Amino acid sequence: MKRLVCLIAAAVSLMTAVLALDGDGALPIDLTGLDAYVREGFDPAWVQSVPDDYDAEWKKVSGKRGDRSLRIMDLGFSAVPKWRPFFRPDRDYQFTILFPFRLKGSDLRNGALGVLLAQIGQNWEVFVNGKLVRSELYLDRSGNITKSREMRNQVVELPGRDLIAGENVLGIRIIGDPTMDRTGLFMKSSYIVDRLASLNDSVVSTLDYMLLAIYFFFGLYHLALFARRRKEAFNLWFGAGTTLLSLHYFLRSNLAYRFFQDSATVKHFELFALIMTVACLTVFFDLIARGSVSFFTKVYFGISVLFAALVMPLEREFLPLWQYTLPVVLPYVLVYDLAIPFIAKIREAAADGGNSGGYPLLAARCLATTVPGNLIIGLTILLVTVLLDVKQMVAGNPVSYSKYGFFILMAGIVLVLANRFLEVHTAMELLNVTLEEKVEDRTVKLRAANEELGAAMSEMEAMNDSLVKTNRELEDAQTIMTRDMKMAVQVQSAFFPRSAPDDGAWDIDFVFQPLHGVSGDMYDFYADGRGLIGAGIFDVSGHGISSGLLTMLARSVIHRIFMGMENEKLGKVVSEINRSLVGEIGLLDNYITGIIMRFSGNIVEHVNAGHPDLIMKRAATGRARPVKPKDREIKGQFLGVEGMQSGYSVIGVPVEPGDLLFLHTDCMNESAGDDGEPFGQERIMEALENAPPDASASEIMAAVMYSFRSFVGDAPVKDDLTAMLLKRR
Repeated sequence: MKRLVCLIAAAVSLMTAVLALDGDGALPIDLTGLDAYVREGFDPAWVQSVPDDYDAEWKKVSGKRGDRSLRIMDLGFSAVPKWRPFFRPDRDYQFTILFPFRLKGSDLRNGALGVLLAQIGQNWEVFVNGKLVRSELYLDRSGNITKSREMRNQVVELPGRDLIAGENVLGIRIIGDPTMDRTGLFMKSSYIVDRLASLNDSVVSTLDYMLLAIYFFFGLYHLALFARRRKEAFNLWFGAGTTLLSLHYFLRSNLAYRFFQDSATVKHFELFALIMTVACLTVFFDLIARGSVSFFTKVYFGISVLFAALVMPLEREFLPLWQYTLPVVLPYVLVYDLAIPFIAKIREAAADGGNSGGYPLLAARCLATTVPGNLIIGLTILLVTVLLDVKQMVAGNPVSYSKYGFFILMAGIVLVLANRFLEVHTAMELLNVTLEEKVEDRTVKLRAANEELGAAMSEMEAMNDSLVKTNRELEDAQTIMTRDMKMAVQVQSAFFPRSAPDDGAWDIDFVFQPLHGVSGDMYDFYADGRGLIGAGIFDVSGHGISSGLLTMLARSVIHRIFMGMENEKLGKVVSEINRSLVGEIGLLDNYITGIIMRFSGNIVEHVNAGHPDLIMKRAATGRARPVKPKDREIKGQFLGVEGMQSGYSVIGVPVEPGDLLFLHTDCMNESAGDDGEPFGQERIMEALENAPPDASASEIMAAVMYSFRSFVGDAPVKDDLTAMLLKRR
């Protein structure tokens, strides 16, 4: 009887054990809720069983479901170096992590099992009950890493043949830089043993790939828009920012590990894309909200480029510094680019009588209907999702919200840009309707005009005979006018000096090129028995015969007074010339500008009456400059204008052998090339400076005229051209 009781008790115990193993099952198993054992170094024997709690070589880390990471740098190994800026260990260290977990018999049926590793790095291997099931080791002969394999959301299959009902041991071999936070198991959650199919479904998100493709399409589309319409620069920066954002999310996905063996490269370019995405979108917000890029944004963009370059070799030092810039740039965008323009929109709407429902209702309407309002909504949603992700990241959990916040913001921006396009398209349609109405109205008017034209044709035929007769008379008049013009040209040419005077103190050359036969420009040289005592160049307003006649009258008056007042001060001489010219031409609409020079030894005095500056090139320096003081204006009023008589300033300068004096009428500096840019005083001085020091006056004048003609090209010259060059012997 006693033996029977013992047999029954043993059977009950065996059935209880079987039921415990074959019950509802233990899956899923959250590894963060289990005790973990960590040890520096690695030996294949260590991953076959769980160490004793009193083994001092192992650190036991208590489980805390959903809130435990196993970063090597946090575990306090005494022989492992600590992180400090710009420090890198001279070798990579190895560590072993063990997780004991229990499976029931039912867990081993109904499908393969696997383990989800939310994050693991830098090189690693996974063992189950001492059997290697996944290796991501890339080491040289010294045991140092050649390719980093820091990875996210990795699902490792746990073969059923290696698992048992009861206690199993999951072993992880970690190799890496112990001062780096990514060495070990960084995340505080999402380390789970479960059905392999369920785990694979949890890490493959079709929606994430769709978002990635949408961002990439948005980026390329707006870059293409910018290529077609370069004036809308905001398309460039939005396209660049969105394309970089798609690259950032691609590099964060599992797809990146299929294209890049070295995960360090993936990480560096992921951060580079993130930094430049924020920089490009900051420029975009400036352009879309205000139409220009502020100094702050330019500086921030430059800083972002610097951080993006430094984050590759010095990520641990410079990534936190860049993160500190975000609390500055995000409020800047919200306030400067969005809030201030949004408040301005509210005020505009209120001024237009749109606040009948009160300011809260007006603000809500502006949020929905204005560009700043739309962007405020999208950016606010993005900030909320980013803050949630930051909270998750600080807690060591995977981030998942900001990618949807970015999508909402991108969709809002695309809607804003589409609305801008629709507004332009609507305006074009209205313009087209208006044009059609104008064309129809014009057609009616043209039809009526055509009928009137038909009636007028008969009148024109009758007038044709009269026109033929008139044409003959005009031809006769043209012949007479041409003959008179030639005669006027001959008279004027004979009136002015045909060649420069031969003077021992000066080498002289000049150019005189009338626009239409008779010139409104004039020049003259004044000499007595001692030699050349002065010279002048003048420009009568207007063109044609009337101006030409005035040049001969003015030349006679000026020459007579200059020679007759040789002993008077030059300013008084010019005042007398002006008084006489007022008496002669004061009732006409013409006036005269000019420069009169008087020579006395090595001193040259000149008076400027509203004329382009006298230019002097010093032989000693080779530089050409206008002859005028820097602190006051020396140009006097025009000559021959009633009511403008006043004194004239006299400027005297010493001249040395080799010094040049250059005078010209306004045709030279005002004539323009095909692009509309005038020749200008600077190019005249440059041509004088380029002339060789030993060149004659005629050679230098030829060089200046060559420079002038080369610049003007085929563009028509619209005025008389006169220039005079005097070189001191």
